[in-house]
Amino acid sequence: MQASGAHSHVLSGTIFSIATVLLLLGVAALEAAASSSVYHPEHIENARENLKRHAWAQTIVRSWEHNVSFAMQQDREFFEELISELTFGTFYGQNCPACVEAKRSVVGEHGLLVWTISNPDQLTCRRCGTVYPSEQYPETGVLECPRMGQTFTYYQTPGERALGPDAPAAERAKHALGWLDGGKRVQMTSFSGMIRGEKNRWAWAQMLVLAKLYAITGEIGYAERAAWILDRFARVFPNYLYHSYDGSYADLPPAEVAASMGDPNTPSGGRFPPEAIRHAYGLNQHSDDNGDYSTLFNGFWGAGRLFAHAGSDSAPLRHMTVAYDLIRDARYPDGTLLLDDSAQKRIVDDLLIAGAEDTENWTDVSNNGMSTYAFSAALGTLLQQPDRVRHALSGLNEMLSDRYHFDGFYAETPHYASWNFEHVGALLDGIYGYSDPEGYQPPDGQRLENLNPFTDGDMHLVLQAAVRMIAPPGNRTPTIGDTIYTDRPAVRPIQCLDARLSEQYSGLLKAVSGTEGNEYSLWYRPANAVTDRDIRIPVQSEWFPGWHVGVLRGPDGDNETALYLNGNEHLWTKRTGHRQVDILSIIFYAFGRELASDRGYFSGSAQVTPDGRPGQAWVDSTLSHNLVVVDNEVQRRRVAGSNLELFGVTPEVEVIEASAHNVYPQCDQYRRTCALATSPEGTPYVVDFFRVHGGSLHQYSFNCNGTMVATRPHDLAIEETTLSGPWVQWLDRPRAIVPDMPLTFAWSHDGVNMDLMLLNRSDTVDRVIIADAPGWRTHQEAMAGRDPIQQILAEKR
Repeated sequence: MQASGAHSHVLSGTIFSIATVLLLLGVAALEAAASSSVYHPEHIENARENLKRHAWAQTIVRSWEHNVSFAMQQDREFFEELISELTFGTFYGQNCPACVEAKRSVVGEHGLLVWTISNPDQLTCRRCGTVYPSEQYPETGVLECPRMGQTFTYYQTPGERALGPDAPAAERAKHALGWLDGGKRVQMTSFSGMIRGEKNRWAWAQMLVLAKLYAITGEIGYAERAAWILDRFARVFPNYLYHSYDGSYADLPPAEVAASMGDPNTPSGGRFPPEAIRHAYGLNQHSDDNGDYSTLFNGFWGAGRLFAHAGSDSAPLRHMTVAYDLIRDARYPDGTLLLDDSAQKRIVDDLLIAGAEDTENWTDVSNNGMSTYAFSAALGTLLQQPDRVRHALSGLNEMLSDRYHFDGFYAETPHYASWNFEHVGALLDGIYGYSDPEGYQPPDGQRLENLNPFTDGDMHLVLQAAVRMIAPPGNRTPTIGDTIYTDRPAVRPIQCLDARLSEQYSGLLKAVSGTEGNEYSLWYRPANAVTDRDIRIPVQSEWFPGWHVGVLRGPDGDNETALYLNGNEHLWTKRTGHRQVDILSIIFYAFGRELASDRGYFSGSAQVTPDGRPGQAWVDSTLSHNLVVVDNEVQRRRVAGSNLELFGVTPEVEVIEASAHNVYPQCDQYRRTCALATSPEGTPYVVDFFRVHGGSLHQYSFNCNGTMVATRPHDLAIEETTLSGPWVQWLDRPRAIVPDMPLTFAWSHDGVNMDLMLLNRSDTVDRVIIADAPGWRTHQEAMAGRDPIQQILAEKR
């Protein structure tokens, strides 16, 4: 394959191997700091110094001041009324009924309903403009939690309302708005519940910004409003029920619910009496040999009291911990403490510790579960609770052992590596500088002193991985597995390198993102760090031996060309969720454009296309990738992977070869060799050898972004044909060519042309099929509509 366009510059490199990534925590050279959670006194002083010296820091603080300008005009009564005593609902799966009626939204779509503080009692659909609550779409449904004394309302479709209030839940569910599993799992659509939730999310976000502004400026008005918000949450939190993002509410004391969800002997959603879990449509009811019971859907994964998604309550509670830490010593001009003893006790006992006792029942080390350990780290450090800090460290080390490869790469995908490190990074910030209290002697006899997790052990490999994988164009994340094709590199590990290890990596943040500094830099990067030096983004041609991915970048260094060979694995060495069924697939970038593509991540919520097809099933499937499909089947998903067979780099050519393990049981060979070179004119090209032995049908599958503009020779006989098996669901307008000579297929994408030349003839290829494949890559694009791309299948029986 060959790309042509403007002259490109790429980078040479070598094989890179690493020994270990386990974090071994020890003693670091760090001055002892006063007890605090995330922002130590020296960090606050550093932020003030950055504010004096740097325009980027001043821009950040000005944006904070603008952000809280509305809150600064409000009195305490405003926040008391804003933050409801009634448990709120979820934003997840809340669709727009008007768009559903008009077929303008896909089943299960969310993110359409927009809330703003300027109109705090309404939601507006960003697509059709409908405002909720609405007389046309009233909340006539009522869900009661009689044990805990709370009642919620929700929207019912006309078909559901026509059945009457006494209709069985299963009958009403047939008319409700669909959500997961292609709409088979229905959702309780509650505009009032979502509005209460959006008010709370705005309030705790404001609280943290207000507290930061107080820490930097010392202005008591900021601390005062942060204190009002914190104290209000401390008063209402004890009454908030556990609820799930599927619309379920637990009609039980929260501590009892959390304990059951964390019990390894119960389902992930806990085990409760049948009537204890309340859902508008009677979901989550089960039965086994021990009788009938109910669960709170998928447990902590999608349930909380403050936040029913992605880590439960731990993220807002961590924010509240940090805000409390920043304002707890604030005093009015007359010396009076802003938070008196009773308020501090209420915040610490009824909100922070009570929340931690709940969330610490969840010991999962998944990308969401790590959020709970980050909260424990911040709270344990703040309150000088060694057991809580050790709980956080045990989760961190278990996660690093189970979920990270020895080369520093997360076992899942770039998208989820970024998500995971948001929580891991917060945990690292929380334990940085921690020392056990004076006189404390741990049971194992080993004290923790002045921890620095950024330099101890091999955490630097995890941080570097986010940079080493970078792809064109414009420094993007490679679209491997469940990764959204527009994803940018994870900022958190890059800013950690830039700020925490600034002597070596100062300026990296600017090199990757174009940003002089961000909020992390404000607090943690030394104010005198040199950031305007010409730093090279540390990418090179290499095989990542743990992650099982290789990249060839060519002989230059401008990150314009890259060929990724996705060796991949499935449950071979690590738990590998979100990896797709695409062992030995390739992605090709040239002239800063993604050409041969991986289609990415359609949806994590089983959303469907407007014509009812499960889009994620296509982008995940072997059939959508650039590889060889055997016998119309997808590859195996268990105990499968690849082995590196050859890797070599010279100034003229770079070569990588890998063989697959257990992807097709009928094949005794499934091996790919790719060589990347550059023509004398500066055009990058790849020579691709794919060896397969076994099975009865081999289909070399290849797609490119853009549009197929030519086939050569031009006088080819192209005839309509039919497809069989799973291809029928996804490919349209199949046309066939019987080759008697090498064929060339030409695509054009964003000003760059790419040619694929098949060197095979009729003695090795029976026919070549050209078909239209889905052009969409996300569920939003499926709704908006995208022109198809062209995919070829070179067949040999």
